[in-house]
Amino acid sequence: MALSREKCGTITTVLALVPTIIVNGGMPVGTDHPNIYKMITKMKKAHALTEANIAQLNAGRGSKVGNRKYARIDGAITRMTTAYNSGAVDQIAFLKTIRQLINL
Repeated sequence: MALSREKCGTITTVLALVPTIIVNGGMPVGTDHPNIYKMITKMKKAHALTEANIAQLNAGRGSKVGNRKYARIDGAITRMTTAYNSGAVDQIAFLKTIRQLINL
């Protein structure tokens, strides 16, 4: 959403647009016209969840895969990548296998 200088003339105009941008940007606030404190609280919660997920992924937790088919493909890609990194598989075989797994 490009904002021109005419639309953003005052700080009130900018603050009035923030809830719309946040709600339409995928971070639901829960109301059509949230106040600034509710918005900040929701943003802090979303940030904390993101930081927790990043920390868990860095600690070795795998990503959650909902469908059994995709979990199998994800496991096969992980095994093939590990084999390639250890030198057990050459580059051509690695790329062919990954291509087949992605096309499933």
